Amino acid sequence: MAAKKYNIHDLQSLRQQWQEIAIEAIPEKNRNLYKKRKEAVDMYIDGYGLLDIERITGISQKHISTFIKKCLITSQNEMYGYQALIPNVKLGKSHSVGRFLQLLEQYPSLSEFITGNYFGNKKYTLEKNMNLTTLHEKFLAECLRLGIQQHEYPFNTANRGYVSLCKYVRKITLEDINKQAVRENKNNRQKLRSTGIGKRYTANTLFPFDVVQIDGHVLDLIYNIEIMNSDNTIHKTTATRAWLIAVIDVATRCILGYSVTQEFTYSQYDVMEAIKHAIEPHEKMDLTIKNLKYPPNGGYYSIAYPELQYVLFNTIMLDNAKSHLSEHTVNKIVNES
Repeated sequence: MAAKKYNIHDLQSLRQQWQEIAIEAIPEKNRNLYKKRKEAVDMYIDGYGLLDIERITGISQKHISTFIKKCLITSQNEMYGYQALIPNVKLGKSHSVGRFLQLLEQYPSLSEFITGNYFGNKKYTLEKNMNLTTLHEKFLAECLRLGIQQHEYPFNTANRGYVSLCKYVRKITLEDINKQAVRENKNNRQKLRSTGIGKRYTANTLFPFDVVQIDGHVLDLIYNIEIMNSDNTIHKTTATRAWLIAVIDVATRCILGYSVTQEFTYSQYDVMEAIKHAIEPHEKMDLTIKNLKYPPNGGYYSIAYPELQYVLFNTIMLDNAKSHLSEHTVNKIVNES
């Protein structure tokens, strides 16, 4: 784990307030260094050890706390966040994002102009999925039309407000998933709208058994199965599909339990069987295939750590599969488990 100079949980909460930096807004010669710095900071906040961070990113251990400190600097009630990691950026009292927001307050029509162009409102543009470079050019032209002089913001900055514009677009996109969906194809729009609307306020889990997720995975393969007939004869047939329903610990990505079914699709009973398998202590099977054996720790948490037998999880994440959301399944998990 990282050194405890900073409280990891506090940093995770604060990081949710940081705006992502559009990589194209950073000079090309500085992009690789920025990516390494950002990766190092994120790894620290996610709980990685300093030696691992230095080995993976090449960023020296002694510099990591400095970068964290820079990200936490506040100007005009807003943290610099990832902006502080851009090489050669001077952190002073003036804050470009603050000046950009002041510009929008002074010229309210600019906000609608940016939103309308980026999200393809026909009142402003017929171009679909306008890129940020084009949007920036149109933004500057609109500033001139509104009477903003060349010696005024945004024209008096090195990038003429490009970075702040990118951050503003990122902000309004994250705040309204429906706007983001407008720029996506039909398949992606469906996925976006099925995963929640608005800002994300939940922190990444760090502890085993805190949050688990249940996923069904189809296995396309050809195999033989034996079916016992009523007269005790055995009928052999060929199957081409099976389902593996896995219970995965989010923090460790460890498979806690599973169930397998040969049906065309899995059911609520297979989901419940997987949850049961994840809670009850595992027992080793008699392996008859040559050279197939269990690892030294037994392969399951309840075998490797007997004190964790029958441990329960705090939260279960389910997707939109009907077998997950059936009233019987949810009632069993909430009231009868």
